[in-house]
Amino acid sequence: LDNLFVRMKRYGADMLEGKNIAGEFIFPEAALQVKLSMVQRRDLYLVYKEVVNNLVKYSEATQASIKVSIGRQKLVMEIGDNGKGFDTATVIYGNGLNNIRQRAESCNGVLDIHTAPGKGTLIYFEMPLS
Repeated sequence: LDNLFVRMKRYGADMLEGKNIAGEFIFPEAALQVKLSMVQRRDLYLVYKEVVNNLVKYSEATQASIKVSIGRQKLVMEIGDNGKGFDTATVIYGNGLNNIRQRAESCNGVLDIHTAPGKGTLIYFEMPLS
């Protein structure tokens, strides 16, 4: 899991830097004791990549925060920005948001999108640990 976190940080930093978005990355110090299946690691990474890609592509943010924490029987990822946000009632869900929702469902996870026009966006993703 530590190797996955290194890869996630590197990808996020490169993407944010390319759009001059200041990024804060908070990941668990030692995740060696946590075991994720290959499918769980893939789903986590692909959800992460899609959310970061959408943030960079659409948010017009100047700051972003990426936090991953491990609690009792769950992994939580929160990705937030200070960008333009969007109206969840009128947004057209393209492949990106649909893919994120499907991956969350397939791993029995929880996905919440907190946003409003002019208020930035916070994506909350929770994955049960097996």
